[in-house]
Amino acid sequence: MLLGEKMKPSEIMFGFLLLSPYIYTIYNVLSKFTTLDYFALFSFFSLLALVFSRYSSIILLSLLLVPSLVCFGLFVLGNPLPLIGMAAGYILAFPIFTMLTSYYERKIENLVLTYLFTLTLNISILYASETKSLTSSDLIINLIVRVLRNIVSGGQYTLSQPVNNIFTILTALSCIVLFFIIIKRIEPEFPKNVGEIIPLIISTIITLLLALITRVWSYGSIIAALSSFIIIVSLSIILKVVK
Repeated sequence: MLLGEKMKPSEIMFGFLLLSPYIYTIYNVLSKFTTLDYFALFSFFSLLALVFSRYSSIILLSLLLVPSLVCFGLFVLGNPLPLIGMAAGYILAFPIFTMLTSYYERKIENLVLTYLFTLTLNISILYASETKSLTSSDLIINLIVRVLRNIVSGGQYTLSQPVNNIFTILTALSCIVLFFIIIKRIEPEFPKNVGEIIPLIISTIITLLLALITRVWSYGSIIAALSSFIIIVSLSIILKVVK
């Protein structure tokens, strides 16, 4: 089945939940724009239209190549804002675009690797938008600076910070959906795969219970930590299944 063909309601719901962390990031970024960047919106929807049109050459020419060349021409003439806006839109759309193109991959390993890659990129975009207001230029600069800083310093992102509770919960739901998609497609030896990570599950549960009893975290942080636990367990099972 290809995107654009008739899909069952359950497939649409699964797809929406799988993409929910990405949708939240897009909403979070666009809600902070001081002024609506039409170039960013245009490039964002153009990239998605390319997927749903099954890579139509008309869409490719009219919505991607020609506007990009025009914006590049304006950049050469001394007006970089249209090109920056289109670049920001492509960056926002790229994780969803990549997941949509990989959703019906025959090799389930490719879907999992794509999910992990796009999730990492999505976290980077989310952290790059941690300001009260944004422009397309701010988003791109923040993203480049943060990525380079983490490459140089070896810093790590975390899903459990209170500011990202919603994102963490949505990511947990997304991981669960990915898990069910894999189970539905390949029907692995489920009990055996779960048994191999029981020590991880037990140790994580003990840590969460101790934190709850001692009230080290607020209840919001507990929810985020529980969601992180679900993410860890789901991804661990997924990686065991597709290894």
